[in-house]
Amino acid sequence: MDQPPSGARSGGGDLFALARSVATVSGGLVVIEDAAHQVIAYSPSAEGADAVRLRTILDRACPRAVVEALRADGVLQRLAAREEVVEVATGAEMRPRMAIGVSAGSRPLGSIWVQEAELPLDPQTPNALVGAARIAARLLLDNAYGGAAEVQEANRANLTHGLLTGRFPAASLAAQLGVDPASSAAVVGIDLRDTAEESQRELDLAEARELVAVHAAAYRRNAMIAEACGQIYVMLPGCPEDDRALLSWTAEAVAGLRRHIGHPVQAAYAGIAPRLDDIPDFKRVACRILQVAAERPDQAVTSHTDVRSALLLREMLDVLGRHGVHHPALEGLVAADTRQGTDLAVSLRHYLDAFGDVAQAAQVLHVHPNTLRHRVRRATDLTGLDLDDPDERLAATVMLRMLTAPADSPVIP
Repeated sequence: MDQPPSGARSGGGDLFALARSVATVSGGLVVIEDAAHQVIAYSPSAEGADAVRLRTILDRACPRAVVEALRADGVLQRLAAREEVVEVATGAEMRPRMAIGVSAGSRPLGSIWVQEAELPLDPQTPNALVGAARIAARLLLDNAYGGAAEVQEANRANLTHGLLTGRFPAASLAAQLGVDPASSAAVVGIDLRDTAEESQRELDLAEARELVAVHAAAYRRNAMIAEACGQIYVMLPGCPEDDRALLSWTAEAVAGLRRHIGHPVQAAYAGIAPRLDDIPDFKRVACRILQVAAERPDQAVTSHTDVRSALLLREMLDVLGRHGVHHPALEGLVAADTRQGTDLAVSLRHYLDAFGDVAQAAQVLHVHPNTLRHRVRRATDLTGLDLDDPDERLAATVMLRMLTAPADSPVIP
């Protein structure tokens, strides 16, 4: 009973993982059936299962009497007619259910059923079913026409990663991914924070990827998901240019992940790439936003407009670093701090950041104002800086940001 039916698996996007994701979101028990009502995947838990579910899984098929009753009630006709979530009333051996048909155009491919367990189904269940049905349709078509679905899914994952990172030209990928090459695409990055050891992080990341895929497919049928640098990236082709709607969708996705994964999750909305070829640039923006967001752990979703200045500064520092720009006097000050265990460079940085407000800078550093004044005088004596010169102040402010950055500051891929 615990062995998957042949052909149900498809790598990271297999039908059993899809069933688990819907079960996680809904709090119910999930069965995925083909068009002949044969079981092809199901969520593992049996707690709260009714007699119909138990017989369906044991026999690998929905009981004939149940199929006939559902047909007589018009349920099967509704599932085949359109993308509609149907509520199925309780019966003698049946607890309440929700279901949706899986189809490719007008061709029925199967259905997904969620049985209410010991608690009512989550309000997000209909949304999860819509997304899952769209993903299941692709997986079932891969099995029917493309050979092993796991090979097709692995190929799709490679293509979406290539689109995200710019490894392949977008024009050559669009047709294979079912996307208009001239389409725009919203780009969202998602990062799991404070996860456990590496092996557990991999498991959490895989679960999060499946949940995000369902959520994204419900929002945009042609949504694309890719993983890069330990982060999940969502590409939503053809979205209306409505930042508020996209931020709202992203916030819902993060809230769901935080609820189900059990770890802090943050997301970055990088904006809408005008063309698919622009996606790699927006991916880098999302990565930078996530870096900035890490310093704001209470902020679940951060957009490019929220951190525009911080992003600009990071770009400047990257350019300076790549071009080997030096400030010998300040580099000498940092080196002296390292040798002597002093904090002159950091103190000067905070003094400049506070526009010369000694009280404010001293409060940030948790020192007495007179201590800060002494450090600033000592720093200017050692470096020869003229803080009355606006150009010297600006140059020192920027260079100190680069020279006093934490040693483990991440590098943008």
